[in-house]
Amino acid sequence: LEPAVLSELPRLATFIEAPKGAVVFRQGDPPSNCWLIAKGEVGFYTSHSQGQSPRLPLTPGCENVMVPLPWEEKARVRTLDGASTFSLQSNLGKCVNKGRSGSVFGELALMDESLRKASAKCMTLPAAAFKIAKERLLQFRAAKKRFLDKYVPAMKDCPEGGPNAPPHPSFFFNKLRVHQEYFFLKQGERDSRALYVIYKGNVELRREKESGSQVCQKLLPGSMFGSWIQHAVEPLSAVAATPCEVWYLKASDMRELPEQLLKTIQHHLSIEYSKLLKAVYVERPFGWDKPVQVYPSTDVNEEDPAEWSKQVLKEVHDQEMRTQFFAASMGHDLINRQWR
Repeated sequence: LEPAVLSELPRLATFIEAPKGAVVFRQGDPPSNCWLIAKGEVGFYTSHSQGQSPRLPLTPGCENVMVPLPWEEKARVRTLDGASTFSLQSNLGKCVNKGRSGSVFGELALMDESLRKASAKCMTLPAAAFKIAKERLLQFRAAKKRFLDKYVPAMKDCPEGGPNAPPHPSFFFNKLRVHQEYFFLKQGERDSRALYVIYKGNVELRREKESGSQVCQKLLPGSMFGSWIQHAVEPLSAVAATPCEVWYLKASDMRELPEQLLKTIQHHLSIEYSKLLKAVYVERPFGWDKPVQVYPSTDVNEEDPAEWSKQVLKEVHDQEMRTQFFAASMGHDLINRQWR
């Protein structure tokens, strides 16, 4: 399972305590839940004569019964999964394996629609387990994908994943919950490559000065920020202004995204950060808003090639000097970053 889903399992799980003899699910049942054994032992049975599901109907009055009483051998009760029924006379087949505390079983139900390959039955008294509902997990995955499709450029254009195809890009985004004043990125640090999309809370982009921090921009839910350039110095700090939840993509997972999606995200971030850094770091105009002159601004005799080329070089040199002054005022090597 994807890490984001695994992190949500405790919240989505339901605790169940079942008596000895209770059947969790039967071979041939459609998948519905995944199970984690908290206490006790569960046996797994297979039979060559696989029956059809659902089987015989539930016996009236046994709606809330997990195991029939010994003198009610023919009474049929529901499996814990709820997809089928069984009685004390039901033949589940041969016990081929056992699971104990800490074991997970039925997990394929969360990944595909294939029928159960074996039956599962509680073998100790009592047995306790966490039931992880498939429907709730599917809802969680769908909500995650809808959110990222809405706020990550070009994400919605990516094809759905399948059994024989790469997973959807949203698979690689993990949920992160942080406290107020948590630093996602720190100004001046290197190798903090990651991509973040705010799900809940606010994040501030700050410029750290000797006199204190300057809030340059406040990011709201749905905003995307991050660092993409390897070994580059971070120009700003990204700090949680409130307790936050974000979807984040680690540097090691970036290579798993489709190339076109990666380029689109990088282009989007480049534009947004360029506007922000220009507003933050340019403290006085350097004449960049004027067209760059590729010819002498003074009256020079163009018939004299040596004099004319000398004046052109002077104009180019002046433009380069303005660029160097700008880089020096920033105090970083931002001018060399790929996305600048």
